[in-house]
Amino acid sequence: MKKYLFLFLVILLLNACSQAYDQAYSTYQEFEKTNQRNKGWFPAWINNSCSNLLNRSSLSNNESIGKFTYSKVGNIDSILSKKGNAKQTNTNAFQIMLVDMKTEMPDWFVTKEKIVGKSIWQKEGYWFAKDTLNHQVYFLCKGK
Repeated sequence: MKKYLFLFLVILLLNACSQAYDQAYSTYQEFEKTNQRNKGWFPAWINNSCSNLLNRSSLSNNESIGKFTYSKVGNIDSILSKKGNAKQTNTNAFQIMLVDMKTEMPDWFVTKEKIVGKSIWQKEGYWFAKDTLNHQVYFLCKGK
């Protein structure tokens, strides 16, 4: 009996770790109140110019998919720049990363086709697509 109970608990734990975990914060203040473990799926430099923070993460795939809106253009421009220790890369590299993600893409994430024309950056293990027209940043992180 104990053997079956143990097996059941192991299966339950493995199933819980394989599911995607969604987070949504309408304001930076709301995001700030969350625990450190949940914040860990977002870039460390998220600040008070960011809002509408969305994230889908998968512990079993070690992946994070996210998006946020920003209000202070200069702030984000300085972070996602060579001066901010970010590396600019091309759209094709982001599209490949997007296709390689095992976690199911949420409806709110940019599609492979709509990524064209976005400014693509790499920083601190994340890939970023900056939409300057709509003041949004999409991000991917795999295996960090």
